Amino acid sequence: IETGDDWASSNDCSIVAQLTCGNVQILFPGDMTETVEKQLLPLFGDIDVLKVAHHGSATSTTAEFLSVVKPEYAVVSYGLNNSYHHPSLPTLQRLFAAGTTVYGTGKSGTVVLTTDGWTYSFNTTQALTAADAAQMQQADAAVTALTGSEEYEQMSREQRRTAALDELDGLARKGLV
Repeated sequence: IETGDDWASSNDCSIVAQLTCGNVQILFPGDMTETVEKQLLPLFGDIDVLKVAHHGSATSTTAEFLSVVKPEYAVVSYGLNNSYHHPSLPTLQRLFAAGTTVYGTGKSGTVVLTTDGWTYSFNTTQALTAADAAQMQQADAAVTALTGSEEYEQMSREQRRTAALDELDGLARKGLV
């Protein structure tokens, strides 16, 4: 799907592709943001699976977009405790509100979809939940509080790394990450 290359953000110039295999429709929106979603909305229709744009960033996967594509399943690719705080809580909440089952690589590792063109399945049943989203938000808030402190600003790079690892270890012991 052509997005053009005249966008202010290079993310909006990324490749957007829809794979059709028999009756199975999978949308790969690259890193497109809300701006491109809105412009391309007339080109989209019902899909079965959405590979969530830009690692679940808050800049895409709008409610309007989801109301058009209506994915039954979504896959979001992200690493645990990443510095971008992906996936964003609002994006996950929009997916949950749309009734979409969401799988994430941060929870399940590599997510593999298999299809024969009529049916499809995933190699995991560990869907992300609202509780997972809340835990990610708590971990993000704790890391943000640590990194925004005056004390943190005065630390050396190695001290910062150690403090961040200690904070994450504490969150892990509490079951928050």
